[in-house]
Amino acid sequence: MAYLHPLRSTALTALLPWLPLLAAAGLAACDGDEEAADGGAVDGGAFVCNPTTAAIQADLLIPRCATATCHSAQDVAAGLDLESDDPLERIARDRSIDCSDRIVLPGQSDYSLLVKKVKFEDPGCGVRMPLGADPLSKDEVACIEQWVSSLEELPQLPDDEPDAGPMPDAGGMSDGGTTVEEDPCGPGEVRCKSSCIAVIAPTASAIHDRILKPSCAFGSCHVGSNPTEGLGLFTMDDLMALVNTPSMQRPERDMIEPGQPDLSYLVNKARGVEMSEKSLTGRMSLQMPRLAPVLCEARIAPIEQWIADGALDDR
Repeated sequence: MAYLHPLRSTALTALLPWLPLLAAAGLAACDGDEEAADGGAVDGGAFVCNPTTAAIQADLLIPRCATATCHSAQDVAAGLDLESDDPLERIARDRSIDCSDRIVLPGQSDYSLLVKKVKFEDPGCGVRMPLGADPLSKDEVACIEQWVSSLEELPQLPDDEPDAGPMPDAGGMSDGGTTVEEDPCGPGEVRCKSSCIAVIAPTASAIHDRILKPSCAFGSCHVGSNPTEGLGLFTMDDLMALVNTPSMQRPERDMIEPGQPDLSYLVNKARGVEMSEKSLTGRMSLQMPRLAPVLCEARIAPIEQWIADGALDDR
């Protein structure tokens, strides 16, 4: 959880199984002649393709994929941000971790995982996208193919390109010998590694929607009829079913033990402590999420607080 460059392709490899969600931006639901962002349009109910990166992102990626619990800049499912600027820097430089194909191989749509995932019922790796929604129309798939085919390969990044560096510490800047208190995050935000995110409430719904579903329930992980290790996390029902339920890796420890976060195996896996030595398949048991960035303290702490408060269902 091999990147070409740590700054520009960190998240995208983890997620590729989801990237293809960039499909039908709701344009097909329009009637008459309506202008869409960057010139995409619906002409008499038929999708009109504008195969530019700006239009693909504005008309398809953002409205269909960058939702609150998916690939937004705020809560990045599987580490894949489709909302921020320059999407090609995140999807056209690397390969999926789950699959061997490049997410987007400029100039070659037949070899791009993104195209396979939205075009075929069986894409050869994982499941068709968008997950839980109607497949893209033929016109929308063709537009994505046309866009990928029109792209030119991005220049190779130099190996010695400097990293952007960490965010300044809050309250640690010196000005002529005087300490200047400075909070790098705004009101209602908290620091998560090098980013600022909205504070996550210690409730079941917030923990599911903003932490577990985006980071764990994608691709070949904890989703579907046969989730990894028998552990589903895609729905709220999946989460609440873990309360007082023994872990399959460590049956003597419940996945969620109300009132005791330290004894809850869900927390153990997130922190990488007190885990079983082996998974059910005999592989080494690893800290989770495996195919997405390790959770920062601002995401683990709400889980622990929710469990400490009794792991209640707030629906």
